[in-house]
Amino acid sequence: MAEAVTFYSEGEKIVGDWYTADGGPRPVIVLCHGFTGVKGMVMPDVARRLADAGFHALAFDYRYFGESGGTPRGRIIPLEQIRDIRAAITYVQSRAEVDAERVGLWGTSFGGGNAVATAALDERVRCVVANIGVMRGERWLRSLRGPEQWHQLLDRVEEGRTNRVLTGETIDVNPFEIMPVDSETVPFIRKHWADVPNLPRTITFDSVEAVLEYDPQAMIHRISPRPLLMLAVERDQIVPNEETNAAYAAAGEPKKLVWLPRRLSHWGAYVDEGLDIVMAETLSWFEGWLLEAD
Repeated sequence: MAEAVTFYSEGEKIVGDWYTADGGPRPVIVLCHGFTGVKGMVMPDVARRLADAGFHALAFDYRYFGESGGTPRGRIIPLEQIRDIRAAITYVQSRAEVDAERVGLWGTSFGGGNAVATAALDERVRCVVANIGVMRGERWLRSLRGPEQWHQLLDRVEEGRTNRVLTGETIDVNPFEIMPVDSETVPFIRKHWADVPNLPRTITFDSVEAVLEYDPQAMIHRISPRPLLMLAVERDQIVPNEETNAAYAAAGEPKKLVWLPRRLSHWGAYVDEGLDIVMAETLSWFEGWLLEAD
């Protein structure tokens, strides 16, 4: 059973779920969810497996999402999400049952990029796992649309910027306008996460400009000599392989890249066989780098 916890990031209340491993002090893993995600998606399954393997784990909602505070709701500013992750690190290090010198990050999809960027900036992070991660915002958003749709998006961004400057206002949009999806996405979400509370229905359009400017790949070399594991899906229809290949090439050692079977999709990495593979690799990585002192 997860324990509800709260802490603060730049004055905003952050709400999380704490998963306790037996014994202590133990290493801890901070979980970073993806684009428009909340802590009730994916993270409970990941956190429970981590706790069973001897790692404390914290899942939390970024500001503007889920149970956490902040307005406007649905605002995605990656640098603010990084600050929330760094606040989460400070929080977990304050807990008596945590070995403050053994902190890891596990991030998935957009959260994979967040985990990389956070580790690049914060040397308290000892070990990183980035699962099907977005590593360059502009490249990612461009990959999801054709040339005409791409230029239409850029025109909307420019118009939105002018409108914000002249009126102080932004608009809310459906997340799937920004992250176009395939035929599998909506049925998968309805099947697996329909009962998850606080799923966002809109995001603020100023989020798009912030995502376009976001570039974890440019910082990934700063993680070395701390270890980095990257996982990817060969036929990922949401996060193209270039996100992983280019970032992995730019990363320093020690590092490892694991490809999931071709039969799996982006969403397949979150359930059943896909999640089993992801977690087997994750646990092996964290056990090798964070439990070596035990």
